[in-house]
Amino acid sequence: MAITFFTQSIKQIAPIWIRYRELSVDAKARTNLYIDKDRLKSSKVIKHKMSAKDNQEQKLLIKEKNKALDKVQNEMQLLELRIRSLITDEAQVDSKWLKQALRPPEEVVKLNLLEYYNGLLESDSTLAKNTQKAYRVNASFMRKYQKHIERELQVIDIDGNFKDAFIKYCREQGYPESTLKGQLGRLKAVCLYAEQRGEIIHNQVKNLTKNIRVQPTLSVFLTSSEIDDIIALNVKDSALDIARDWLVVSCYIGQRSASLFKLTKDNIHIKSNTIRLKQVKTGANVVIPILPQVQAILDKHKGSFPPLFSTKQHHNYNRYNDLIKEVCKLAGINELCKGRNKNIGGRMSKVITKPKWELITSHIGRRSFATNFYGKINQQLIQSVTGHKTETSFLKYINKEREIDPDALNKAFLDAMKEY
Repeated sequence: MAITFFTQSIKQIAPIWIRYRELSVDAKARTNLYIDKDRLKSSKVIKHKMSAKDNQEQKLLIKEKNKALDKVQNEMQLLELRIRSLITDEAQVDSKWLKQALRPPEEVVKLNLLEYYNGLLESDSTLAKNTQKAYRVNASFMRKYQKHIERELQVIDIDGNFKDAFIKYCREQGYPESTLKGQLGRLKAVCLYAEQRGEIIHNQVKNLTKNIRVQPTLSVFLTSSEIDDIIALNVKDSALDIARDWLVVSCYIGQRSASLFKLTKDNIHIKSNTIRLKQVKTGANVVIPILPQVQAILDKHKGSFPPLFSTKQHHNYNRYNDLIKEVCKLAGINELCKGRNKNIGGRMSKVITKPKWELITSHIGRRSFATNFYGKINQQLIQSVTGHKTETSFLKYINKEREIDPDALNKAFLDAMKEY
């Protein structure tokens, strides 16, 4: 008795077949397993090898791929054991018998692509709310695309041809490259999750976001002198005064609004004169020195942060966004700046020129912090506050077109030369 496994499809990702041979019997049946046909040789699964040239991301990807291949190898062994256990002297073994033995109807369970989104969200309770929301938006995006192509997508359908068609669809719909890249990035993560659970994914999944160029950021920031003007502003309206205080705090602690508006007196560590918090989006623990501008606002509010505008989170953000525009307008921040207007649904944006105060959003404080301190203190210290994990993501974030102080630059070089 000989039981072997093989592929016979011309496609790169192919179903695995099982073959049973004994005397005059030669039966074949298709299993419900898939594999890259280059990974199956003489009934053995060939795993990917790592090389010294592979970076950490590539090594992790190879490790995850090999986990899936181990699962396929185990499934093949279980199938062989099942076949051997079912063969008796009375069994009339042929291809039909083999097919029924391999795939009893009650055991066939196959998830489509969208079902893996639910699985991913249910499997990881540590995902931040914003991350969960991003995956739900991505699932909705893919559901809309399925309606466009009039068919249900399986994980194995996500390949190079899918990528080309999806990109064409998104561009025809007017979505910017940043939206396109974000959607493909989350889709890639879902495919890798499915692979960990035994699905075979196409080898082009790793290239889903490759060669998609995102439009350069045209985000404004507040200079240190503009922040000083905001601090000096005589504001009589209490809501505007509170918004002004939160804006100044944000420019000197560099946090997103989701983390900013969760700050209370409990986040102040008096002994070390620092603010300590856990970022809402990343879960990173951050320690921030309390600079004089922030200390003045804490003193103003009796040792705590300014009050919130609303108990409802989204109302609080919306109110803050509206008020800080008015604060900056009153402070005379009227310099004409370029920015992008984003239409509803994330559709195509266009470059516009407006007075800076009209382009101000709640993210201005975080971007101002990173930009104003870049080049003045150690970059890793800035990243430890902002929570950027890589230099690449940090440098994309800041406004590198800010005016450089030539005297400060000259001093930095002279100080460095003294150490030669």
